[in-house]
Amino acid sequence: MNVTRVTSIPESIRQIALDRLARYSEADGSGCIIWKPPADKSGYGRFRFRIDGRRRMTGAHRAAYLLFVGDIPDNLVIDHLCRNTLCVNPDHLEAVTAQVNTIRGAIVDRTLRTGRFGRKSASTCGRGHNLTGDNLHLYVNKDGYVVRVCITCRRNYSHAARARKRASRKLGAPVVSE
Repeated sequence: MNVTRVTSIPESIRQIALDRLARYSEADGSGCIIWKPPADKSGYGRFRFRIDGRRRMTGAHRAAYLLFVGDIPDNLVIDHLCRNTLCVNPDHLEAVTAQVNTIRGAIVDRTLRTGRFGRKSASTCGRGHNLTGDNLHLYVNKDGYVVRVCITCRRNYSHAARARKRASRKLGAPVVSE
């Protein structure tokens, strides 16, 4: 399937698009303007409109950028500076290369943000420990990705591994690594 990205909004539908964006978004307390309709499976708002009688769809954040900032060059994507994928505040959006967007997004580990392990945010680990301050360790792995580690979970795992090792030595059994 050949997908053409929407890189500009024609003047003929500009006012309709502005009205729709205002009607379906609302400010939260953090400065973000949140797109209220349901998000797609990736967590982004979807914005539908018609150009020359054809239905088109783009990200709500892309529509906001197009309406308030300007056209998006073909080689750039829109980055959420606030890391909130439903935010349509043009002050929180920036056109960057896909590589820059990926590097910036790596600090917010996607598996944590999407709740893959049943969490609602990246503020806690899978066992519910807060991922802030002294309980968060960030490092860059061999593939160049930023990895977030819960210090409490790592410490508990290390203690349990040492206990298993001590117990196996007492029994004279070989040590089994996990």
